[in-house]
Amino acid sequence: MPNEPDAHVRIASDAIDPNELAAYVTVTPPLVGARLALPVAAGVGGFLVWQGIGGAWTYLLPVLCFTVVFALMLATVRRRRVGIELRGTTVRLGSFPGQTHTFDASEVEALDTGSEPRSGPAEDVAGSPTSYLERGVESLDLTLRGGRRYRVAADATNPMVVEIVRRIRAIAGIAEPEPEPESESAAEVGRPARSPQPLSRLWEAAAARHDEILLAYLPYETDPEILMQFPAMIDVSQPATADFLDALGDAAALRTDEFPHDEDLVTAYRASVRTLGVAWASAERSAIRSGTSYLGTADQRRVDQALKLLRHARRATTGHERATYFQQVKAIIDQLARDGVLTAPPRVMAAIAGATRRAIAEADG
Repeated sequence: MPNEPDAHVRIASDAIDPNELAAYVTVTPPLVGARLALPVAAGVGGFLVWQGIGGAWTYLLPVLCFTVVFALMLATVRRRRVGIELRGTTVRLGSFPGQTHTFDASEVEALDTGSEPRSGPAEDVAGSPTSYLERGVESLDLTLRGGRRYRVAADATNPMVVEIVRRIRAIAGIAEPEPEPESESAAEVGRPARSPQPLSRLWEAAAARHDEILLAYLPYETDPEILMQFPAMIDVSQPATADFLDALGDAAALRTDEFPHDEDLVTAYRASVRTLGVAWASAERSAIRSGTSYLGTADQRRVDQALKLLRHARRATTGHERATYFQQVKAIIDQLARDGVLTAPPRVMAAIAGATRRAIAEADG
């Protein structure tokens, strides 16, 4: 099991918008408690001396010591934040805000999660990774084309870290790691081999993976901003998207609400989910890389205009402003859909229509 973070380590995450993700480990030096003990002891000692002797001057000196030491303590305490950010396809990691490294996610050749950090500093030898680690916190290990390597503290169970890792792998074309073998040789591990997993467990694992993909795909069908940033993800004229939607339909057709007690059906369903996972990674990677670049210049401008208006609407301070912006967004998307430029999912249009109604109601109220 992964180590529990030390008490002085705070793991946090932040989502600026659906396409700007960040996860950090904030560290307060562990000697703060010791630093606090000295000024507190000085103050308590001064109070006791004053109570015992009654001399005002004997109290002033300890109080002065308390003040000076406390000020020095505050001056020497430093909070450090290490972590990783993903903004679109740009990765930034390191010690924030100053010592960071930036690169495109497509440069990543390998990404490993859950690695235990070393207890000491990184070795300064050729080929060693640039490391930003914290004791008791796992790390992400990234290898880039050209041999650059980075290690950064990150809790592999943090949902934000999980999503960052998933997106980097999708952009870079890195396959999800294979699950551990279902049985092992006793000679290899020095203990009796485990029996194969029951058929129901295999079906449950496939269903869980199916759900993960559906959840990852959901924003592309429901969030207008994501639609306008990555329209290829729902454009069936794009080959990778068409393959993904075909695989999505195949998996849905084989899925049952409950365990089917049919080995052939379970085997077929598991195979369809594996195919779906590959198709999903390929489609999302292609959509993120292309953005709106595959559209004509005039159509790109219209999509960019709608995206800017949507962001203005979300920042507007009055209901009237929001309603005006949302109505303009809806008009542009409707026209783009009629022209065959964009596929407008019903839930995206429903989201815009609902936001417009709420804004109008607020303005009228």
